[in-house]
Amino acid sequence: MSLFNLTNSREHPTDARYMVFFFSDYDMAVSFEDELVKEGLYFEKDVSEAGENKRWLYAVKRRDQARVKQLNYIATGRHRKPFIADPILRYLVLAISAGLIILAIIGYIKSQ
Repeated sequence: MSLFNLTNSREHPTDARYMVFFFSDYDMAVSFEDELVKEGLYFEKDVSEAGENKRWLYAVKRRDQARVKQLNYIATGRHRKPFIADPILRYLVLAISAGLIILAIIGYIKSQ
């Protein structure tokens, strides 16, 4: 077992034939469930209410793991906030990065 789990999936604690995907956001969980239903994949659903943290758990068969991971990426991507939410700051960072790359290319060409 690893110290950090950076994904929202893990092996089923009692049945090695399943993977468990978990979500803390209701809209993301519903989107994931809709994708599973649309694909016709078998899953089991549970809601864990430990204290104030409510999590939606989905157990899917390990043989469908590759397809379910794609569906997970779709569901999380659909509801994920941008890394830099402010559009002005986002374009400023892009402009500065592009400027630095252009200066690096100019410096390389001049040094030849």
